[in-house]
Amino acid sequence: MEKVLEVSLSQIVKDVEFPSHPPPFDYPFLSKAFFCRHGRDLFSCAASWFMVNVVFYNTNLVQSQLNHQYLPERKKLNAYQDAYNVARFQALLALCSTISGY
Repeated sequence: MEKVLEVSLSQIVKDVEFPSHPPPFDYPFLSKAFFCRHGRDLFSCAASWFMVNVVFYNTNLVQSQLNHQYLPERKKLNAYQDAYNVARFQALLALCSTISGY
């Protein structure tokens, strides 16, 4: 720094004073001033998490009904093929639903 700026580092440090701690907020938590300042961010974060939870948990709740409707006839398959088809379908369903939720 001294070579580039042609100024000693001691002069730079002396010119800038850093506060020892950030200033405290002058409004209480969950007050009107808090919601005016942070309400939009708080609401958008909560709403996005709510939408992700709705999409994710609803697909988990209805997976058994979807498995019977969209998977091929299970009587003709052995246990390994059946487990593979169910796992593949559930992974595809989770991938499609959670990506759109996120």
